Amino acid sequence: MVVLNPEGAGTIAGIYNGKQSPEFRLGALKGGNYCRWICNDLQRELDYEALPYFNLCPELSNTCESVRVQRLNSYQIAFDTFALSIYTGTGERSGVRILGNIRNRSEEIGAILSEEMTISMEGWQMPVGKIDYDHEHEYSILSKAQCPSFVIYGGSLDLYFDYSRMINVKYQQALVDALFNTIKKICPTFDPA
Repeated sequence: MVVLNPEGAGTIAGIYNGKQSPEFRLGALKGGNYCRWICNDLQRELDYEALPYFNLCPELSNTCESVRVQRLNSYQIAFDTFALSIYTGTGERSGVRILGNIRNRSEEIGAILSEEMTISMEGWQMPVGKIDYDHEHEYSILSKAQCPSFVIYGGSLDLYFDYSRMINVKYQQALVDALFNTIKKICPTFDPA
């Protein structure tokens, strides 16, 4: 089973609480909303293929990371689980950045994720760096998770090069496709019959 973890912030009662891009040509891109769009589209694909998943943060409120880690660890007790956290960056280099932890099967899952991400991003000229397993201690969702866990930064909000891609629905679909193809290769299809 895959556990999805969209970046925490969201728009509640018309007020956004989180990081966002500058007011570029097409307006500001709000990181939390963007990550939820990606997760929502991914969930539709997973539902269609009957692949098992759980969303750690279905609330629109900013759920703290300790609550997310607690939810993740409660699910992995019952299931063979891995986690994908979808985030946006700021003030960073251009491209897709992936961080991971070292657990059973982490490197196998990471290799598939990296390959699918590289394939999907190639046409968008978005570089995909090697998976960084050295900074696990900086993220509770990596360091405290008992299962393989990955944080995927889908681009940097304050770099126009990344923003111009992230705002594009076709780029968003390419990101969803990479995540979906990874999940499909790792998780068996759930057959309720």
